[in-house]
Amino acid sequence: MPINSRNKGKNGELELCHTLKEMFGWEARRSQQHCGDAGDADVVIEGMPTAFPEVKRVEKLNVMKAMEKAVEQCQGKTPLLFHRMNRSKVGWLLTIRLEDLMPLLEMVDSMPSPQEPSDPPSESVTTLFQRLGFGVALKQWHTEPSDSGKATG
Repeated sequence: MPINSRNKGKNGELELCHTLKEMFGWEARRSQQHCGDAGDADVVIEGMPTAFPEVKRVEKLNVMKAMEKAVEQCQGKTPLLFHRMNRSKVGWLLTIRLEDLMPLLEMVDSMPSPQEPSDPPSESVTTLFQRLGFGVALKQWHTEPSDSGKATG
């Protein structure tokens, strides 16, 4: 891999870590991968141990190919494809498989509040599900099996 591509990948990963901290208060860091194909996620997001963030900052991206690579390498974790075009005014995008939406929401919902990370969650704190307007029904949809053994919807 050319040095410029390696630096660009590193810079994209560091930029994403900074953006996640700035936007959501999430602590994130580059993983300890050495060659990019070791099966490690590009970034580690604290409090999201089952997430597998793949980071791409490129001019043109084949999203399907990048997601296929993330799924292939994720080892049962939830693949998250963060991507941004160079000089984009749109900013960072997140691509996930539809089947990974609920696990992602549950991971985010279980993360401590960035304002008070040491306080345990209280009954009065609204969950992500409630903030999105789904309330308890969404959790029931995901966890109650239907007659076929799959989640109902």
